[in-house]
Amino acid sequence: AMTAAKSMFGAAEMSEYGFYMGGFSTVPAGVDTNYEYNPFTDAWATRTAIPTATNTPGCASDDDNGRVYLFGGNTVEGNVDTTRYYTKHTDAWATDTSSPVTMTNHVPQTYEHGMYVCGGNFGGQPATNVYRFNISPTAPTAFYVESYKGYVFLARTSGQPSAVFYSLPGDAR
Repeated sequence: AMTAAKSMFGAAEMSEYGFYMGGFSTVPAGVDTNYEYNPFTDAWATRTAIPTATNTPGCASDDDNGRVYLFGGNTVEGNVDTTRYYTKHTDAWATDTSSPVTMTNHVPQTYEHGMYVCGGNFGGQPATNVYRFNISPTAPTAFYVESYKGYVFLARTSGQPSAVFYSLPGDAR
């Protein structure tokens, strides 16, 4: 069972883990909870709370950067006009100022290094907007960089010295 009963929360899956954030509980203003579900242990864990209690946010994951994005939503003051993201590895929140979305009840989705936010509700009216944000992962700085048959290979990076990174054929991202 979920940790606490909620409705109108944001939910996303990242690297086989489930996240549910914000929503309604018994207070209509929204909650700041952030829960992670581990399917391997069938257990829920509480993670760092959302900076602002939010209900009806859009939620989508970016596996390349290890982030779960929370778009828009509603608070006791009104619509949220910021995009926040949670980084699993650091258990911390940050604000993405390049992608403000002031909507509720919308559907974000990731596709080919882009985050798309569609439809929803804006000021009590159905929204027809579609926003696209670039979420291309930043290439790590590496000691070894090699190009071979359309691939780019990186090795011995400062963050992961024993890992080898590579691009898709013909795509240096």
